[in-house]
Amino acid sequence: MKWKKLLCRCAYKRRSNVNVLHVIQTLDIGGAELVVVNLVKRLSPSFRSTICCLKRSGAAANRIENQNVEVIEVGMREGNDYTVPIKLARILKERQIDIVHSHSWGVFCESTLAACLARTPVRIHTAHGRTYQYPSTRRFRTLRSALRHRVERFLASRVDIVTAVSDSVRGDILETIGIPAGKIIVLPNGVDIPRVSQEQVEARRREINLKKDEILLLTVGRLAPEKNIEWLLSCLPQIRQRVDHTVRLVIVGDGPRKAQIERMISASSLTDDVVLLGQRDDVLEWMALADVFVLPSSYEGTSLALLEAMASGLSVVATNVGGNAEVLRNGETGILVEQNSDNALVSALSRLLSDNRLRARLGSKAKSDIRNRYSNDAMIRSYEHLYRNANLHQRRSRESGVRVPY
Repeated sequence: MKWKKLLCRCAYKRRSNVNVLHVIQTLDIGGAELVVVNLVKRLSPSFRSTICCLKRSGAAANRIENQNVEVIEVGMREGNDYTVPIKLARILKERQIDIVHSHSWGVFCESTLAACLARTPVRIHTAHGRTYQYPSTRRFRTLRSALRHRVERFLASRVDIVTAVSDSVRGDILETIGIPAGKIIVLPNGVDIPRVSQEQVEARRREINLKKDEILLLTVGRLAPEKNIEWLLSCLPQIRQRVDHTVRLVIVGDGPRKAQIERMISASSLTDDVVLLGQRDDVLEWMALADVFVLPSSYEGTSLALLEAMASGLSVVATNVGGNAEVLRNGETGILVEQNSDNALVSALSRLLSDNRLRARLGSKAKSDIRNRYSNDAMIRSYEHLYRNANLHQRRSRESGVRVPY
C-alpha cells in the first residue's frame, strides 16, 4: 500500500499543470455560465481547465476558444438523481482533478459529495446568486428548504472556501444556510471594456430600422420571472407619453417567460415599439447603439449585463435589489429605483431618455468606475491567487503526510 501512495505522490509532482474542474448545471447563456467561460479562456497555462455540466452543455460553450478545454455532460435527470455524485467522482478520479470549483447552489451538494468520494484535494464553491429556492407551489416547501440548508451547512464544512459575487449574496448565505463567516469571501464578477466599431453599430441600427430621431432603450437578460420584464413592459406606455422623442425598446434574451412576454407585447399594442431579439452573441453591439440600459430585476447577485452596460458607457436605471446597489452608485453612475414602483421607474427612465447631458455624465462615470473596480483581469487574477494558495496548502500537507481536516 505504501508504494502505491509513493507512486501517486511522484506522479503528482511530475505534473506541471493544476487540473481544475468547473461544475455547473448547463452552459446556457447566463451570468454564472459566462463567468465560467471567461475563467477557462483566461486562466494562465499553469491551470488546465475542464467543465462538467450536470445537465447539458449550451450556447455559451461556443464562446470557449481554447480547444484544450473539455466539456463533459453528465446527463442528470430531473428531480433527485442520486447517481450524479458517483458519476462525478469517477470523472474527478479519472482526470486527476486537483481543484473542483462548483458554481451556483443547484450543483453544490452533488459536487461536494463527489469531491469527498474522490478525495479531491481542493474544493471551492462560488455563489452567483441567492440560495436555492423551492417553487411556492411545491409541497412542504418550508420543510424541504430547512432540510436542504442543513445538508448544505454540513457539506460546507468539507469545502475549503465559498466565494460570493457580492456582499448581498454573502449576507444571504450567512442568514439562510449559516456557513461560518470566515469561510466566505466576496469576489466580484468582472468584464472587459468593450471595443465596438461604428460599422457594427450601424449594422444593428439597420437591423431594426432605428431612425436617427428615435431613442433606444435596452434590457438584456434571461426571460425568467426574476428579471421582471413584464413590469417594464407595463410601464412603457407611460414612459413614451412623457418623452418627446419616439422610444423603442429592445429586449435581448431567451427563457421560460418568452411566450408570456410575446403575448403581453401583442395585447398591449406594443408590437411596433418593442423588439424581442432572443439570445444573441452581439450584445455589446446593441449596448453601443442604445441610449439607456434598464435592469428591472427582482433579484441580482452581480449582474454581468449591468457591468457590461456600464463598461459600454451607457446610462443605467436598475432596481435597488441584491448586488445592484454595490455596483451602481445612485445619482453618480446611474439611477436606482425601488422594485415594482411604477412611479419610480417611469420617472427615472423618462428623465434619462429626455436629458442628453445627464445620460452622457452618468455613462462616462459608469465606464470609469467599472474599469477601476470590476475588470475581468482583476477577477481572473483573484481566482488564480485563490487556486494557487489553496493548492499549495494542500500539496504541502500531503507531502508532509498530514491530512488536512475539513
